[in-house]
Amino acid sequence: MSFKAFDLVQVLTKISTSSSDKPKTIECLDCAAQNLYIGTSDCYIFHYVFDDTTSPLGRTIFQCSLQTHKHINMKKPIQQVVTAPNINRLLVLCDGNILLFSMFELEFIVSDKLKGVNFIAKNDNPNNFDPFTVEVCISMSRKRVIQIVSVTENKIIPLKEIQLSEPPMIMSADGGAVCVALSNQFQYAMVNILNSKVQELFHYEPESTKGVIIRVGPEEFLLNGPTDLMGMFVTSEGTSQRAPLSWSNSIEALGYSFPYVISLGNNVLTAHSIVSQDSKTQRQVITFKGGRMLLNYENKVFVCSQKELYCLVPIPYKKQIEALLADKKVNEALQLAHIAMETAIGEDRDEKLLSEVQQQAGFVYFSEGVFADAADLMLEGGLDPREIITLFPSLLTSSWTFLPSKDIHSIKDISGLMKGSKTFMAEAKNFLLSFLEESRQRSCYQLCKEVCFNNFRDELIYQHYPFRSWGIITLFPSLLTSSWTFLPSKDIHSIKDISGLMKGSKTFMAEAMNFLLSFLRYHARALFHLYQKEPQKALDFWKRLCNGELTDSVFPGLEFVVQFVNRLDDYDLLWNHVPWMLDINQKAAVKVFMSRPSEEPSKESMLPTRIVEYLQRYPEAQVIYLEYLVFTMKIQKEKFHTHLAVLYLERVFSLRREPSCSVETVEGARMKLQNLLETSSLYRVALVLSKITEDSNLDAESAILYGKMGQHTKALQILVCKLNDFDAAVRYCNINSKDKDKGYKEKLFLMLLEVYLKPDDGNEPFIKPAILLLNTHMEDFDSAEVIKVIPEGWSVGVISRFLTGSLRSTLHRSRCTRIHSELTKEINLKTKAANILSHRAKFSINEDRLCQACRRPFNEPAVARYPNGVLTHVYCARNKNCCPVTGRVFSTTEQ
Repeated sequence: MSFKAFDLVQVLTKISTSSSDKPKTIECLDCAAQNLYIGTSDCYIFHYVFDDTTSPLGRTIFQCSLQTHKHINMKKPIQQVVTAPNINRLLVLCDGNILLFSMFELEFIVSDKLKGVNFIAKNDNPNNFDPFTVEVCISMSRKRVIQIVSVTENKIIPLKEIQLSEPPMIMSADGGAVCVALSNQFQYAMVNILNSKVQELFHYEPESTKGVIIRVGPEEFLLNGPTDLMGMFVTSEGTSQRAPLSWSNSIEALGYSFPYVISLGNNVLTAHSIVSQDSKTQRQVITFKGGRMLLNYENKVFVCSQKELYCLVPIPYKKQIEALLADKKVNEALQLAHIAMETAIGEDRDEKLLSEVQQQAGFVYFSEGVFADAADLMLEGGLDPREIITLFPSLLTSSWTFLPSKDIHSIKDISGLMKGSKTFMAEAKNFLLSFLEESRQRSCYQLCKEVCFNNFRDELIYQHYPFRSWGIITLFPSLLTSSWTFLPSKDIHSIKDISGLMKGSKTFMAEAMNFLLSFLRYHARALFHLYQKEPQKALDFWKRLCNGELTDSVFPGLEFVVQFVNRLDDYDLLWNHVPWMLDINQKAAVKVFMSRPSEEPSKESMLPTRIVEYLQRYPEAQVIYLEYLVFTMKIQKEKFHTHLAVLYLERVFSLRREPSCSVETVEGARMKLQNLLETSSLYRVALVLSKITEDSNLDAESAILYGKMGQHTKALQILVCKLNDFDAAVRYCNINSKDKDKGYKEKLFLMLLEVYLKPDDGNEPFIKPAILLLNTHMEDFDSAEVIKVIPEGWSVGVISRFLTGSLRSTLHRSRCTRIHSELTKEINLKTKAANILSHRAKFSINEDRLCQACRRPFNEPAVARYPNGVLTHVYCARNKNCCPVTGRVFSTTEQ
């Protein structure tokens, strides 16, 4: 299957003013929003509107209708037509003059003429974007300059002129860069529009190489040269970030449709990939005689001869990829799939394309025996494991109903790939085994495990027991068929007739269990009991494994048993097996009671109070469970918080009594205790404080407890006088004033200042900390109270920073209060004025006056009047804030 990236579709077969007129010769063309403009050799401009549709056979068809044509009254051929759709103008270059026309009527627009121009390059991405202008670069060979001009609806305004060393021929502009081909020395140059700097790039051979430039990306261009068989990519910095392209023959023009570059040569069109990772970039060759020029339009490329116009329409990415896979070009197909996912938008975007291509590529590798690469691609693509299992008919059960997808592969079964090779079959089975093991960790496995592994209901079996060999699979009847031929290794078991195990399920089960025991596979035996819904027997085996009575190398350990018991809904069975697990490892076993299923019914035996009481014999587990209740479940019960605080305290005492215990361990226990005492407000403070004696050396904890009791002065005395921890004292004030008003915080900080200046127990005043506190927390003090406390002997300079900051803060609060007061007064005044106006108006009610809501007369003297003067019955005024007639909503001040 030959690869095709484009279809060549005919657009126009004849360019003429009427059916009887001779065909015109195409000199130039441009396109904008399905409007096609063609300039001819006899000075005509043709305007066509085209529509590209898809036929039932999937081919693109162009339908063109001639809108208008115009002769511009000049004798030489039209050199260029350039569209400017945002200003509805068409720029025409003829005989060195730039003319302006309206795009749809082709009416001539009178404007300043520019003469001596030999090329126009429109900048679609100017640095200074203006929706009402178009930035154009024009070259003037005689002056050896390029000009940057701004084109409006009726003016051509020169912006900048840049001098060149040689006369410019052709160019391309993007952003702040212009790439120019110079004529005399036949070289390319890069011009920076912003600073007018010109950077010479390289020369090309004028005898065999034509100067051609196209834009391929933001400020990136493709240049033909330096030889006739090479194309170079160049950025605005003068560097190349891509490998050069190789042409098969000399080219006349270049086109671009990502990710392909189209070269027009002698009677041939060639598509080259610019993202290819190998040296062979050529992808497609199309015969086209008499080609003259190419035009990029969206993702298409127009190509014309002298009389006819064609279009290279890209083949959908999916069909291109299918062709590459058919040719077994896997890397190119994957690369194109990534490009499609990055660039395709709207209806052309297929979210599943990449995964489908990865799956298809995996089967290509699989058919060639490259199993490692096949597995990687299949896993990345999320392949359904059943697609692989289906290729092994000898492993399928009679109840197998899955049908493989024909879109992914066309392999009937593995025998079609073997070609008599036993080695290939062995490698394929090993591949299947490793693929299934790896798939179990992926989401694709979760979608099909019930079908792939029929009858294995228990999720633990899937997650925790590894099927490491075909011999293990033979133990499970749901994976065996009458055609199963694999025999396990002789050093594990010797089975002559597998089909004998399948005569009856009870016989098979009994023999399988005996087989497991004979080869010390106790964990597998326990799983078998789970399969037969005998959890008690399974737990008996696991208990013996955990106690060391039995050994099994594949047994995951106590954590596995805990996870299983955690999911049990048989509470009697759970409580029967919890003790031996706690005896082995309290930290692991206590997880049986934690993170229970949310839908679990409330049972008395599983209440937290009952569990905490039971764990009295297991202090480590009890602490972990209480931490789970307090910190994770956030249960707001006093007894749990108090119990945990007492256990933390006893833990600290216990660690201190151990001579071998390190200081870091003791401090870690104290930090946990202090954190609980600070963050919780539910424990019994007096009880915890009573357990801390004066010689316990737990002053920080005592300070926290005194603070909880509201004895802040005593707490601060401990932190300052006993511990000399001034930072802790400040932190204490901040913590205890959190979520309180400003006055409470000022009171706490004043207490701390008083403790600094008048400490108990005969200590000297803490002058330096006091001054530091005042100068760093000035906003937390009531300056009037501070003046009363500080010693009279202090100089103003000592507390000048505090006084200055306090004064500023006080002035700020005073001014804010005044502003608020004045605003309140204004609101009050407006309300009073509105009230006076509403009471000043008079109205009369008589028998002839009607309610403006229901249009009935007033029968009672009581009426409702809205601020806008609308009068209604009282019962018609359902909402006093909204007028029932006009719908106007009134504010509070208007009522």
